[in-house]
Amino acid sequence: MAATTAQAPPAAPPVIPEANVTEQVSSIQLALEKNRFAAEKLHASWLGWLKTLSGLVLILSCFQATGPFAKCFKDAEAFTHDHGSSANLTLLKTVMLAFQDNLEYWIAILNSICLMLFLRATKPSFGGAWKVANICMIATVAAFIVHSQKPRTCCIQLVDSSYISPEPPTKKSLPVVVIFHLIASVCIGIIQLQDRIHQRNAAAVEKLKQEVMASKKKK
Repeated sequence: MAATTAQAPPAAPPVIPEANVTEQVSSIQLALEKNRFAAEKLHASWLGWLKTLSGLVLILSCFQATGPFAKCFKDAEAFTHDHGSSANLTLLKTVMLAFQDNLEYWIAILNSICLMLFLRATKPSFGGAWKVANICMIATVAAFIVHSQKPRTCCIQLVDSSYISPEPPTKKSLPVVVIFHLIASVCIGIIQLQDRIHQRNAAAVEKLKQEVMASKKKK
């Protein structure tokens, strides 16, 4: 008769004391708070630089607009000198021609102002100011593309396509606010995403802590 070997019962899983569980949850909460504080400090630094850059971008946008605007007045003066009274260029008409020929730069100034208002908040959100800035950016790029496809040497060619300006033509460049708009939008999007992640993690840990406390009360 074969001897039967008794099998030992399976070992029970180790029991973690409830005090240790509470301590672990508290340490996780503390670590999350430290991470949130460090992230908020970094985000405040980002936002400070973006606010400073928004002011510089507004100045650059005005500078980009004034050059072609001043050239249009010089062209209008030369055109009036060549054609005399038949030129029929009043001051108001010259201003309108200058705006029409450099529309993208004037929209870019409005875009810069909207971005400054957008970044002025302690925690910027993609609300009204950003939406208006977004529309301005699209209009700026569209106007720039249209003018690039139909280049003119001067604004006077809007009323006389055969006119050749004595002033050298100014090469138009993409308004700088377009690049800044994209950078600011990406940075604020990252800040908001990280804030949501911190809030979600904090809520999950808080829920776990409440469940642990509730189980202790039942016992």
